[in-house]
Amino acid sequence: MIFLLAIETEEDQQKIEILYKQYHRLMYKIAYEVLHNRGDVEDALHDSFIKVAKNMQNIGDPDSKETRNFLAVITKNTALDVYRKKKRRWNREANFKEVYDSSAPRTYMKSSIDGDAQFLVQAIRNLPDKYRLPLSLKYTNQYSLKEISEMLNISETNVKQRIFRAKKMLEEEIKRLMNEE
Repeated sequence: MIFLLAIETEEDQQKIEILYKQYHRLMYKIAYEVLHNRGDVEDALHDSFIKVAKNMQNIGDPDSKETRNFLAVITKNTALDVYRKKKRRWNREANFKEVYDSSAPRTYMKSSIDGDAQFLVQAIRNLPDKYRLPLSLKYTNQYSLKEISEMLNISETNVKQRIFRAKKMLEEEIKRLMNEE
């Protein structure tokens, strides 16, 4: 219940605790209908309660139909935001896998296989070590995020972030190398 830190008055803290106890299951169900993943649902609920905490002035009686509807709308919209964000990430990862996968069509690369491999290798080599290493461990060596975090002595969140940034940097590097040709 980290969202309690965003609430200033004791009255509002008590009110949000009541809201949490009373509507948590309903909000969970609404988010699950959109996301179908427990971890994503928990993220959506956390974000929803942060939004509720920031909008406490808009909430009157916790037992009212208006409050129930307000929480339902916030939860549904937050769950949709989480879904869209994940969908964009999936699309980026799918695009990256096409670039990284040796069996993918190479309309953007040179025609020779040796040239293709050298082109991609050069783009990867141009990445800073801090981003290249987690990317390589994940996609070349097939290590899990947890294993990579233990090897590099950084959090799993940090590993995810570095891999995400590496993919973006690799995209840019490939474009740059293509423009040089």
